[in-house]
Parts: sequence; C-alpha cells; structure tokens
Amino acid sequence: MKVQKEHILNLVDQLEFKFARVENTTVTGCWAFLPNGFQVAYGESACVDPENYKWEDGCKYAKERCVQSAVNKLWELEGYLLKVTGKTSDRFGDPSTGNACANTNKPKPHAVLNEFKVYQGKAIERIAYEVKPDEVIIPLKQAESGGPCLSEIAIGGECYQFAHFEPVNAGDFVCFLDEKDIYHVRRSVFEQRNYI
Repeated sequence: MKVQKEHILNLVDQLEFKFARVENTTVTGCWAFLPNGFQVAYGESACVDPENYKWEDGCKYAKERCVQSAVNKLWELEGYLLKVTGKTSDRFGDPSTGNACANTNKPKPHAVLNEFKVYQGKAIERIAYEVKPDEVIIPLKQAESGGPCLSEIAIGGECYQFAHFEPVNAGDFVCFLDEKDIYHVRRSVFEQRNYI
C-alpha cells in the first residue's frame, strides 16, 4: 500500500484557509486547516513597497505558498500514518470522530468490472482465539448440503461452540462476535484482515 496522490489532492480540496495581515507591515499570512481544525501549513507573502500593497494580492500569494507547504506536510503526515498504522487517514472512522476524509469511503465504480463498485472496509476490532497445535476440536454436527459444521473447543476452562466450513487447523482462529456468533477463520484470511 502507498499514499495515493488522489488522496492528498482530496485533502487539499478540503482545507480551510484563514488570512491575516501583520500589523503595520506588508506581510500577509495564510493558515491551512483540515475540517477538524488541525493546522497543516502556513504561508506568507510580503510586498517590498508599502505603496503597492494590496490585500487581495497578499492573500493570493500567501495562499499559493501555504498550499504548497500543505501538500508537502500532508505527504509527510500521511506517509508517517501509513508507516505506523498500515493505513492512510481515508481508511479511518467517520466525520463525527473528526476525520477529514470520511466522504472518500463512499463506493466508487470499479475501473474494469462494469456495474461493480469498490467498497472500503470499516476498521473493526475482532475478538479471536488462536488455535494451538495440541487443541482438541470436538465435532458436534457435520455439514448438510453446504451448510456449516458445528464443533466445540475448550478455551480457558470454558467450552465454546463455533461454526466452520472447512477443517480447523493449528494457527487458525476462532472469532467471537457474540454468544450466538462464534466462527472459524483460516489463518491466511485472518492475516489479510487483521494485524497479528
């Protein structure tokens, strides 16, 4: 995974800018903020001749510098976020949590498959137990016409019944959603969806 240029440009489009003139000078400052209030950049402009100073020009040139600074800072911040979490900010949460990019999680048309859309997965936490090599799995019900098997495993002195569609191997996981929804996940699938 890498930081996508489209994501950075989307963040830049969401920036809010505030301007101010430094008192009694020809310096105009511009600050860039994400919608959640986080300041990402500052840029300024100055006019050599006070007689030629125009507020509009000062804002224009300060904003140009601020945008370039914001682009550089956003690449840096998103790169760091990707390094430490494995995700960029567009892969997190919703607007109520202050995420600036939640609207990018809307389904998008697939580039090749007509009528298909690309959906972003939600970040969730899973409760799971890793099956050990010496675990005893007790079959309770065999699959009928493609349905799931039902088996039992003892974990921490408690017996848990769980559903599975394929044999359970050491290193696989038993996921606990709630008392009525406990299921097997093959290790290779679990690794795709979770940090281990």
